[in-house]
Amino acid sequence: MNSVRHRSISTGTSAVIEQLRLFDFGVDLARLRSQAQTLIAAGTRAANTERAYASDWRQFLRWCEAAGRPALPAAEETICFYLADLASRVKVATVAHHAFAIRRRHLAQGFDTPIGRDALALLAGLRRSRGSEQRPKAALSPEQLRAIAGRLDRNTCLGARNAAVLLFGFACGLRRADLVALNLEDLEFTSLGVVVHVGRRLREKNDQAGRGREVAVFYGHARETCPILALDAWLEHRSRSPGPVFCRCDRGAVGDRVRLGAASVAMIVRNAVEAIGLDPAAYGAHSLRAGMITACAAAGASDSSIMQRSGHGSVEMIKRYRRHADLFYANPLAGVL
Repeated sequence: MNSVRHRSISTGTSAVIEQLRLFDFGVDLARLRSQAQTLIAAGTRAANTERAYASDWRQFLRWCEAAGRPALPAAEETICFYLADLASRVKVATVAHHAFAIRRRHLAQGFDTPIGRDALALLAGLRRSRGSEQRPKAALSPEQLRAIAGRLDRNTCLGARNAAVLLFGFACGLRRADLVALNLEDLEFTSLGVVVHVGRRLREKNDQAGRGREVAVFYGHARETCPILALDAWLEHRSRSPGPVFCRCDRGAVGDRVRLGAASVAMIVRNAVEAIGLDPAAYGAHSLRAGMITACAAAGASDSSIMQRSGHGSVEMIKRYRRHADLFYANPLAGVL
């Protein structure tokens, strides 16, 4: 009995000594706990994913306000109406993403998920009727980009910005969210071109560890399609003060340098391809990135060099673009017909 009591006293004394030791060294456990939770949360999802969920939720809020229905908590009938409305305008994968964002927000606020049997059946029916496969946007070719570049008036603020978005966006091959997230301090101007420091502040989709990477954008051979000259022309309008690289143009001027939205990149691409007689519905923001990868593959670039520029984490994704490029750039009937 005495030995047990002695061990209990020793254990209690050790705990007190440990607390005193931490106090003497100035360790703030509450602060460390908060920092640890923040780091764990940061490692769970990329910042771009969090922004996408927030955007989906804001869209749902606006829809509920227009429909006169509560958004939080939402009735399952409301969810079904909303998803059906979305399905008439967007892809199946996008509808499912919105459903997950709504479910996630409800659970985070302590409510039961409104995605019940009927909503799940609606999603399943949508997949069966329309298919769940992705229908990627058409890749923008260098020839099409040259035709577009010749139509843009870079003496105007809007024309200079759109030319920079198209040409610099094509050359660096960033996802649209990462392209509009660039700040001027993320760009390093050199005699050979521009080094884009990707992931300094915001993490890419395939870089949740936050390692970051660098992409070199070189001067082009043709003045009209040179991405660096297009960027310089835009910065003449924007100025070289810190802030977002690409921002809105209001009434022909830059104004307060409000960051350009990711959806605006798609609109710029669609307007540009429509101006040269292409179907705008077949193109979008991803056409720039897909065009860069396809052009690199057609030029014989290695998978590793393309991945370094695109930031893809899988060779299989690059092979999809390479197969598309090989359809016309690798002609087994060359010299035969």
